[in-house]
Amino acid sequence: MQSEVRLVGRVERSLALAPVWQVGHSAQRERLERVDLAGAIAAVERGKLGELEFDVLAWIGQEWWAQGASADGVVRFTWYGLGRDLFGAEPSGTHRKLAREAIGNLMGAVVTLSGVDVHSGKLTPSLFSDVHILRSVVRGRPRGESSDAVVDGGQREDTAEVRLEDWIVAQLLGDVSVVLNWQIQRELTGVAKRLWSYLAARERDFDATRWPGERRLDVRLDDNAAFEALGIMTKQPRNARLRLARAGARVVEADPRFVEITVERVDERPRPARYELRAVRRSEDPQSPQLQLRGS
Repeated sequence: MQSEVRLVGRVERSLALAPVWQVGHSAQRERLERVDLAGAIAAVERGKLGELEFDVLAWIGQEWWAQGASADGVVRFTWYGLGRDLFGAEPSGTHRKLAREAIGNLMGAVVTLSGVDVHSGKLTPSLFSDVHILRSVVRGRPRGESSDAVVDGGQREDTAEVRLEDWIVAQLLGDVSVVLNWQIQRELTGVAKRLWSYLAARERDFDATRWPGERRLDVRLDDNAAFEALGIMTKQPRNARLRLARAGARVVEADPRFVEITVERVDERPRPARYELRAVRRSEDPQSPQLQLRGS
């Protein structure tokens, strides 16, 4: 399993859409509340959720799928295999420590999702769901910690096991998942990664254009909340638009499915100006069938 080249990552759709993933190099917070691009509130407490945590979650989701998509949500792996796929061919001790910390953040975080009932899987605008991501973690002692062979029972310290929460398993088994190209996911960083994963989660919302083989999605950028949902924290609207436009250009460069991603002014009146994020993508990518959103 670990010797194979990783092709994709897999994330439950509402988590991919939620604006709780902190990107960039600024200090991350354990408590965060933001409004997403649909105007719904999302929050996270007791765990820092950043780019690394998003990558680890996508890795675990695909590993669970590759191991047979068990109904109990259990995923078995080695820290070496996880670190290799996240950081490179030969992960260092520091890399493994970062991976363990990311698992800890995914275990501890409580995420608030609005507009969804995770017990039924139904979209319900008036409801909020407070959820965990990982239900449990079973691991050996990290190197350097005291060990008792009798207590440890001969366990390999490099082996670990996590269990996805039941609601995530139900969603993934119901085909409510976003399948992401792993190479592109690891290549993109910051706002570009957040924008790319958001657009992947909204693939079903792209509409056909007058050009054969192309589909388009327009997203209103009404206020700062829209930019914060995509990981842009500046309070200057012009700077936010420039950052988002640059992130869109990076996505187009990295992902051949996209024709263009731009920020467009859609109101010619001097005040107030209105802007939209405009993403145009190809309807099909025959060379990368794994890049499709399942359940669309």
